[in-house]
Amino acid sequence: MEITQIPGSCSQCHAEYEVLLEQYTTFISYIVKEIRAKESDPKATQRELTILYGTYNSYLTMHFSEENPLRFAGVLSFVEFLTSNGFLNHASNVLIALHCSYYSYYVDNVKIYSKDIDATFFNKVRQIMERYVDNLTNSSEMDVVYPKKLLKIMLHILTSQEQYMDASIDDNEIYNTFLENYTLYYEWKKIINSYLLMPKSLQEYLKKA
Repeated sequence: MEITQIPGSCSQCHAEYEVLLEQYTTFISYIVKEIRAKESDPKATQRELTILYGTYNSYLTMHFSEENPLRFAGVLSFVEFLTSNGFLNHASNVLIALHCSYYSYYVDNVKIYSKDIDATFFNKVRQIMERYVDNLTNSSEMDVVYPKKLLKIMLHILTSQEQYMDASIDDNEIYNTFLENYTLYYEWKKIINSYLLMPKSLQEYLKKA
């Protein structure tokens, strides 16, 4: 059952949405409390945290709709956990799925679309891409499929932000940030494309160097 912000009752189980929301948020609060406890416990293993974050993410995406802020914040925290622990491909998959679901939802609800969503997505993509680029010549299992998909998200966000630049032309901070992000996109695109065109023998040499 997926919770929305529309009042009423569930057509399947006939439970009131407010009751279901309370049940779901109570469970989410419990999971978050467990995550925080494990993160502060020096004896906690990565596996334990991965299971908790995975449960957290699955529950959010199963029971909360796109417009619910709990889902957005929760899934992004899962992405951050995966990124910080080096699970870049998994982090990319989760972020790509989240971006697709939000884009599909807000393209039909443009009136409630927030520019802050673009900025938040861009920052998360940037965190993952920075790790990818750092590892590019060191990882024997580097798969450029994911960086290429993240670059597409970056371009989509920048194109979207470009629509608002006329109104922000006099705001140096916003305008300069936009230009810096575009420059970063093209730099990373050049790096990824160069890696793709690099002979396999040279790739292997750089990995061993």
